[in-house]
Amino acid sequence: MKRLFLSALVFLAIHGLAGAQAISINTDGSNPDTSAILDVKSTDKGILIPRMDFMQRMAIAFPASGLIVYEIGNGATANAFWYNAGTPTAPDWQRVGLRATGLNCNPANPNVVTTVAEDCDQDTQVETDYLLQNPDIIRMTLGDYNSGTTNPTQVLVLRHNSATNPNSNTMLEIFDPTGNANLFIGEKAGNANTTGMSNVAVGLRALELNTTGNFNTAIGVTALAKSNADNNVAIGNSALSSNTSGFDNTATGVSALFNNIDGANNTANGAYALSANTHGSRNTASGSAALYSNVTSDDNAANGYAALYNNTGANNTASGSAALYNNTTGNNNTAIGSIALFFNTIGTNNSALGYGADVTAINLTNTSAIGANAKVTASNSMILGDNNVRVGIGLSNLPGPNNKLEINATAPDASGLRFRRLTSASPASASLPLDAGSQGAEC
Repeated sequence: MKRLFLSALVFLAIHGLAGAQAISINTDGSNPDTSAILDVKSTDKGILIPRMDFMQRMAIAFPASGLIVYEIGNGATANAFWYNAGTPTAPDWQRVGLRATGLNCNPANPNVVTTVAEDCDQDTQVETDYLLQNPDIIRMTLGDYNSGTTNPTQVLVLRHNSATNPNSNTMLEIFDPTGNANLFIGEKAGNANTTGMSNVAVGLRALELNTTGNFNTAIGVTALAKSNADNNVAIGNSALSSNTSGFDNTATGVSALFNNIDGANNTANGAYALSANTHGSRNTASGSAALYSNVTSDDNAANGYAALYNNTGANNTASGSAALYNNTTGNNNTAIGSIALFFNTIGTNNSALGYGADVTAINLTNTSAIGANAKVTASNSMILGDNNVRVGIGLSNLPGPNNKLEINATAPDASGLRFRRLTSASPASASLPLDAGSQGAEC
């Protein structure tokens, strides 16, 4: 055995001289690689570096930077390679690589980040178990990590909301390193933001071009994509997508307020609601395609599917499916009920209450149609009900079958109906005289 050991020493020494102060260990007599101080070659054997347990590793006096050992034993840190990432006087033992059960913290140095992955300049990292006192955390830092620090700025943290209860709720925290309290999730979401504060954008290109706008919320693909204004809310793909300077708008639904540019104080709730609006302000549309065609007009309110669908006028109110559907330039109209004032287009100051209550011409003004299917045929007119309607005033029962209007006086000797400024010369408008009844009519 002694002879064999001496032969090995001689063999190493010879190859060390031949390799210009490098050492080659092999069985084929080859020289060491010119770039290596030690070149070990084998096809059936490996290298064993020093093996020791945790206490022995921690007891190494002044370990050199880069010193590597293999820890054995049954502890949480065992069965892994460890290297000193610090200095001889301030050791920082780091575990090499991963094992199947994941990374373990270093109990001797709990304030050191355990890095899973990082880029070459160490300013982008994924880390686990940053502090033993706050376990089971995954952190991501991006572009602002200073090598060697123990408190890098975090941009994303996945953790429990209780440091002591492993069964507590899981939280995903996303931080804005600028301190402007913005949250951007999605490709190019908030991509151009510079000083804008308190913005939330979720979705592809949501709030993409915003730079200085504040307090905006955009959820959906290209929602508020071009906006650079304040206090807008867009929820739905392409909602408020074209907005640039309009403020205080709320759009909920696919393409709601899609074309809005600088219109302000608009509310659109429903797919394609106020979709064509560009400069109009103070409009409210609730229902799919409500106020769809409105472009520049102000102060309209539409509630119901396609209500005020073709509108370009102002100060109109429509409540009901397709109410004021065909209105274009008509202003100051009010329609309550499905398809109420459906045929009005340019008429103004009209009112309709009831299903199908409407005008019979497109340009009437100052009309009122009250009751289902009531139809007004002339301007400055009011119609109460359709041909089947009987009207009773002060009655507890229906009017008589032959009476279109029946009025019951409140007391004897009181007039049931009073006509002012009528004389004997006033023309009669009916073929039958007025039947005064037992109490008469005051003329």
